[in-house]
Amino acid sequence: MLKPFVIGIDGNCGSGKSTLSSLIKEQFDCNVFHMDDYYLPFEKRETNWEMIPGGNIDIERFYSQVLLPAKKGEIVRYQPYFCREERFLPEMFLEPKPFVIVEGSYSHLPQLAAAYDMKLFLTCSKDEQKRRLIRREGERFLFYESRWIPMEERYYRAFLIPEKADMVIETKEMEVYKEILLMLQAYLPKER
Repeated sequence: MLKPFVIGIDGNCGSGKSTLSSLIKEQFDCNVFHMDDYYLPFEKRETNWEMIPGGNIDIERFYSQVLLPAKKGEIVRYQPYFCREERFLPEMFLEPKPFVIVEGSYSHLPQLAAAYDMKLFLTCSKDEQKRRLIRREGERFLFYESRWIPMEERYYRAFLIPEKADMVIETKEMEVYKEILLMLQAYLPKER
């Protein structure tokens, strides 16, 4: 059996993590998992969860339900949590694939980082981030600016996330994505 090549894509909100993972999925036979699907339900969070780097992520559930079986090349029983409605979505069963992509902020938490064969960190300038988030989120941008961006930045500092990534990639132009896709072809799993 082929062991999948597992890639963790972390980075600033608005830096293009979802865009890159969608492009990878279009080009390669892979499963893509989103950290946004593994927010910790509010009743399970610590009182000061906003000050705890990764305090909003259900790390144990993500590791046991997704990362461990995906890394072993097993079927993944994937059950997203829809945070806005505070409910679990129906469970899905995903067959093993040669590439496994985990995208989202907090994907490089120390409890998860060792499982990746490659860690990419995407970034963009503050001005570009603001422009992208305003376009994507509209009025909700202020919420990102006051809450989510400071939380992410605490997480990056606490665990030296960009410094520990295999590659830090600035996503100011679409050409960068094409270069990443070409580079990933070299990592297609071979019989191990």
